[in-house]
This record gives sequence, structure tokens and C-alpha cells, in this order.
Amino acid sequence: MTKASSSRTQGGLLLLALLCVSLGVAVDRTLLQTSPKAEQSYLSALRADLQLRPDQVTKIEMILNREDQVLEALWEDHVEQLRTPVAESRRRTEQEILVVLDEKQRRRFKDLSLPQ
Repeated sequence: MTKASSSRTQGGLLLLALLCVSLGVAVDRTLLQTSPKAEQSYLSALRADLQLRPDQVTKIEMILNREDQVLEALWEDHVEQLRTPVAESRRRTEQEILVVLDEKQRRRFKDLSLPQ
């Protein structure tokens, strides 16, 4: 393997790690937008902007809580559906990379802390 090829492999691994981290950050941000704290902020904004009556605040809070439960259930269903295919894809990718590496590189590759 040439030095340029090795650099490309390392660059590819770094890119893969960065993509996984970026995806995790994006997912976290999405979850935060539907968190109870975010809902309270949304409810507070509606209360102030629309000058809601107390009975309206109570009803809207119930609506937002119900939506949060639905979204949480959808999220959990999809996360579980994706967990196995993602893990299998990562295993296949690692196996394909290991075929390209020499023995010393394989040992080093296995010691790398790659995103799971």
C-alpha cells in the first residue's frame, strides 16, 4: 500500500467518524426540539403572543404532551428498526477495510476507537 493510499484510507476513516458524529448531533438537536423544555418554551411563547386564557393553556399543554408521546413512540420504533441494519453495514465495511490492510495495519485498525 502506498503512502498516498494509506492517507486516503485514514482520511476516509476520519470522514466516516465525522459523519457519524454529525448525524448524532443532528439527531440530538431534533430530539431537543421536541423535549418537554422546548414544549414549555413553545407554550410560553404561544401564551404570550396569543394572550391565551388559562383554560386554553391547559388544553394546548395537553395537546403538546400527546404529540410528544406520539413522536417519542415513532422515534423509538424507527431507532430499533435501524439499529440492526446499521450495525451490519458497519461490520461489512470494517471487514472490507480489513481485507485491504496488511497484518500490522489490521492490528492498528482494530485498536482504533471508531464510532459504534
